[in-house]
Amino acid sequence: MSVCVLVPAGAGPALARALPYRVAELIAGQPAPRADLAAGETITAVVTAPGAVTKTALAQLLATPGRNTAWCASLADKPNASESRGVLAVPAPVYTFDSRALHLCGGLDTAFSLPALAVDAQWRLTAAGVPGEQRTTTLLEAGTPDLDTVEYLRILTKNLSPAYQLEFLTPLFTALIDHPLRNSGVDTAALDLARRPGNDAEPLLHVPSTTFSGAQVVRDWSASLAGLESRNEAALAAARIPDRRLPYVADFLDRVWASAGIPTSERDFLETAFADIRRDHEPSIAFAVAGSDTAARARFTRIATEIHEPLYLWDPESKELSERGADPTAPFQPARRTLASAVETIAVTYILNLPARAVPWSGNHGVVIADVATANLTAMVRTDWVGVTGTESVGANASVLNETLTVADRVITADTAQRDFVLGALSGNYRLDQNTYDDDHSLTSLVAQENGGIAAALAALRSPVHAYERVETTQLYEEPGKPGARKHPHLRRALRGLASTLKGERK
Repeated sequence: MSVCVLVPAGAGPALARALPYRVAELIAGQPAPRADLAAGETITAVVTAPGAVTKTALAQLLATPGRNTAWCASLADKPNASESRGVLAVPAPVYTFDSRALHLCGGLDTAFSLPALAVDAQWRLTAAGVPGEQRTTTLLEAGTPDLDTVEYLRILTKNLSPAYQLEFLTPLFTALIDHPLRNSGVDTAALDLARRPGNDAEPLLHVPSTTFSGAQVVRDWSASLAGLESRNEAALAAARIPDRRLPYVADFLDRVWASAGIPTSERDFLETAFADIRRDHEPSIAFAVAGSDTAARARFTRIATEIHEPLYLWDPESKELSERGADPTAPFQPARRTLASAVETIAVTYILNLPARAVPWSGNHGVVIADVATANLTAMVRTDWVGVTGTESVGANASVLNETLTVADRVITADTAQRDFVLGALSGNYRLDQNTYDDDHSLTSLVAQENGGIAAALAALRSPVHAYERVETTQLYEEPGKPGARKHPHLRRALRGLASTLKGERK
């Protein structure tokens, strides 16, 4: 195992003498040392608080690293406990990352401070399908460095789509400006010249230094937007999980609000006041099934009964979109939004025995799961077989099937024969990506098999992930001579813009 340990400037020499790993310092304003697959490391460790970990403890942590793990000290009330929980991204004194996965999702962003760099890296790894984890350990002392509100906001802005950010930032920015202003005790009416055109008795208005602290946070955040634009484009291009299905987003937002010192009562009031712009209560999963397909319809009913969240249902025969609430027993009603508006929140599309062309948004929006468990694929293709060209059948049914498999991020099959058939079709379409195989030699993450039930369907819906060849990784960017790289021009533009931004910041 080859490890690179990234530490704050000044902490490197002592660790370098004590650890049998490469230790690199992060110096403000300088590019990060190469600490990823391209540099030969298998594990990248980031130490944000050297005082919280001894050299011996760090060596023990690196002996059993996690792929995307934030290591924290044990809780005060449980000093000897070692616990683990899933996270999106959290501040921690020590992190261990899988270098290959980190490299594929863009590496380390040196425009951030070291603690923010680690939180951003954990977020992007989680979004790339490598589950984030927080582990407590007795090897660490207390002293987790937290981020300030500006850094949290920059991480949010870099990693979420602009429309989704708006739903969270509107009430937060209102609170940032309003809370310190109201709690300063300043008579702000004195600033309203229309109401009080003059007051010779009080020529001065004394304003505490904290009165506009929230406005300063917003100003500092907005000043960084130019540099964040290209980094946001690159982060979204490499993400494998749609932002509306990211795990533990609510926990991350709790940390952002807590960093700003906003009381819970004020937060609840403002989020209620801006509830009309929040769309997280709307369905993010849409099923597509023909009303006349009784077998597919029955399978859909079984699956939907086990899902305790709002759902959309698209019937391509009637061209009707309906929706259901979080109660699995509730009936489907005509959708309240138009199709164009509803698509904005759809992150996962589950197609049952339908061609992808029957779902208007399937080719360019969200994760697509194709369920062929109720289809007789071999009979369908055999009936219109007219020969092969290279590795592709040219019959009409085969062409439609190939088209569907081209856009599917995961395929659900009924048995081994169906799974082998689909894997063969995917191979003919050059869909068996090397990154997928490296992560999962069985390829079940791409083609799952049911065993008479709906377990594979529910697992795919619980963890929707884009297939590797449908996202734009750093590896594709760095291999312009390969055919796949030509499909990703806007990622190359984004990374060129990012490089220019970082170059400008280092001057």
